[in-house]
Amino acid sequence: MGHLSHHLLSQGGTRVLAIIDVGDKVKDEKQKQPQALVVRYGNHIRPAHATIVTTPVKDPKIWEPEFDRDRLSAISCLPQEEQANAMAQGHARTAAQQLRWRILHGVLADSNNGLYGQMLDHDYTSTQSRTAPVHGMNDEKIQKMGSFVDYMFRIEAKNRHALLARMKYEGIEQLYKKYYSHYKTVEMLRACGIAENWPLP
Repeated sequence: MGHLSHHLLSQGGTRVLAIIDVGDKVKDEKQKQPQALVVRYGNHIRPAHATIVTTPVKDPKIWEPEFDRDRLSAISCLPQEEQANAMAQGHARTAAQQLRWRILHGVLADSNNGLYGQMLDHDYTSTQSRTAPVHGMNDEKIQKMGSFVDYMFRIEAKNRHALLARMKYEGIEQLYKKYYSHYKTVEMLRACGIAENWPLP
């Protein structure tokens, strides 16, 4: 999935260069499983690199991380306005291309995707049917959206929006919505064979 993301998505993703059998086994709940070393390549910044832990939420065992925008600017070497624009554009473009190529990340978090929308950790990443609707839940709301897969892609796009919203940059939510609408239209046109260089809104 890393190679797939790297080649199909404009923002790219981490690639697995090698899987090395270390000749060892680990025991899970049922039996021993072979253990391997996965060698990945990528130099992406994760949102988690710019988070700080402040106060606990309702459960005292769980701490709610917050984004430190000064740390983020220092890591990325971009002014805050440019930073917000680059993040909104990158995540929106990835979300639109995921819809086009039917690639679900599955579990988006601060630590498993890139600051600019790169696909990093692929434990839950999967490809979906592009030629037929897939109904996976008997839910009226989901059925109205067309299919379970369509529903999942909408949720994924919303999750990227929610991640950016937590960063609390002024206007970043509106930027994401604007870019996502643009890139979704562009990717659907490209899927139909219309490969123009469409200007950004």
